[in-house]
Amino acid sequence: MTEDLVCRAGLSRVFGPSQTIGIWIDGASKLEEWKYERSSSSSEIREFIIPAEVINGNKFNLEFRLPRAIYSPKDLGISDDGRRLGLGLAWLEFSEK
Repeated sequence: MTEDLVCRAGLSRVFGPSQTIGIWIDGASKLEEWKYERSSSSSEIREFIIPAEVINGNKFNLEFRLPRAIYSPKDLGISDDGRRLGLGLAWLEFSEK
């Protein structure tokens, strides 16, 4: 791949009083960091660039790291799922720049 990629992310919710979302590719390169100061239940579209030089071939792992993910469905009494939540990601869209 020789082109940068544009990634658009549809966020449906951000959980917690403040949240930092780090976006990493293949666990080694930090691409972007988003900061939120309060929970948001409104939809939002964010965009970031994946530079061609950090893409290794046609496959890559994209990670959304949320060190302040605080609530789980179990904490909220919704289910027995104990995984902590920090972000509602509705969709991702990739295109060449």
